[in-house]
Amino acid sequence: MAHQIYDVPFDTAFILNRLRIDFTSFAELDKPVLVNSTVSEKEFKRGMLTSMLYAGNFVQDGQVYGNVSGCDRLAQAQRHRGPATGQAA
Repeated sequence: MAHQIYDVPFDTAFILNRLRIDFTSFAELDKPVLVNSTVSEKEFKRGMLTSMLYAGNFVQDGQVYGNVSGCDRLAQAQRHRGPATGQAA
């Protein structure tokens, strides 16, 4: 979604800085679980999205089964290199 909504190039790495998931009960395995999510506190540098916070919940049959929140940092693949191999991470 970030690729379409915020014009993020497909070779961009999403680096997960923080993730928290709290489940309040169990969902059924044979039924779909929907994830509602909202993005906030977006940061841009030179017109490109560089980080964002998100929060949401897991829903099945209209009942909320848990919550999720986190923070991603975005890096263009050619700028994000592994220290030993020089390969894109």
